[in-house]
Amino acid sequence: MTYKSPRNLIHICIGLVKGVGKYYQENLEVTKLSNDKIKVKFMR
Repeated sequence: MTYKSPRNLIHICIGLVKGVGKYYQENLEVTKLSNDKIKVKFMR
């Protein structure tokens, strides 16, 4: 996933992805790759 923002709020994006995963009871792992990229891994 690529995140673009002039305010560099990548940590907000990571929190949102984790929150949605928790809400839908998905086992996932979110890794920050750079200031504009994250990796979301769905584990079963």
